[in-house]
Amino acid sequence: MALSSSRPHHLLRRFHASARALSRVEPHEFSQPSDYLGSWAERAPATVAAGGGDTREAWARLERLRKGYAREVGELRRQYAYEAQLLEAERQRKAEARAEAARLANEERKAAKAAAAQTRAAERRAFELDFRQALVIRPLLPSFPSSHRFIFALYLFDELPHPFRL
Repeated sequence: MALSSSRPHHLLRRFHASARALSRVEPHEFSQPSDYLGSWAERAPATVAAGGGDTREAWARLERLRKGYAREVGELRRQYAYEAQLLEAERQRKAEARAEAARLANEERKAAKAAAAQTRAAERRAFELDFRQALVIRPLLPSFPSSHRFIFALYLFDELPHPFRL
């Protein structure tokens, strides 16, 4: 079954160029001939019967062109490798700078945390000293002798083992 007979023509119409589009002439500019392509065959090639001297020259010229192309490609590859090394060095330098900044920020954070801990410890020691002074000066309970008040204060700060703990 042919495609044109199995589908309606109005559906196939959009896949084909219109007559107006086909009749329109668009100017086309051809690119300039390359100096590289066919550069080894500037003269008419000599036939094998004529001695083949020109074919050897053509092959030698082609070999020179190949070597020149290989040199150019090698130079481009070296240049690319050098630029890749520069980019890698720049990326590594940026990574080291980020790591150094993170390390400095971490040290500052630890120093601030240690200073805050020292401040809290000093406040806690001052509070404990005030509390112990208050326990020693004022009786905690009237029935406690002074020696028991001091031991009770030590139990409050967990400086003596509690007899009921396991």
